[in-house]
Amino acid sequence: MDTLLAYARKYKSVLLYLVFGALTTLINIVAFAVLRYLGLDEAFYRGVLEGNGLGNLFTRFDFLLSNTIAWILSVAFAYVTNRTWVFESRATGLGPVAREAGLFVFYRLVSLLADTAMMFAMLNFTPLPELVAKVLSNVVVIVLNYVFSKWIIFRARGSDREPAEKI
Repeated sequence: MDTLLAYARKYKSVLLYLVFGALTTLINIVAFAVLRYLGLDEAFYRGVLEGNGLGNLFTRFDFLLSNTIAWILSVAFAYVTNRTWVFESRATGLGPVAREAGLFVFYRLVSLLADTAMMFAMLNFTPLPELVAKVLSNVVVIVLNYVFSKWIIFRARGSDREPAEKI
């Protein structure tokens, strides 16, 4: 039992990231599925892409609006949980918090582009169902987001904070 507790303490941020990452992923996938079920993308696809002749360029780009809204919801949840519990950010004041939030959103946009590219490729060039493609792309996104968060966004700055444990 002591070994298990020592392991949990040593890898606290990794374990918390996995828990909150799973919840973030669940929010992302459920929101995506619900929005797709409600037909949100169909209206967007027909009204915007098809109406401008762009519908013929991409046979399976109709997931974009649902994917983006699901991303916004999951990023908001992830920022609060990552800042508060996973990386225990000590940033205070408007400048440092704005910098941290800006980096968080920027790197989440990078992972959104990766997610969208993977979804596009899997939906256009493989026979995978949408939700399987979504789950697979989320595995890659989770890894990217952890690396960005640990080594760029929430990394220790200054001597008042010890760097997070190594994995």
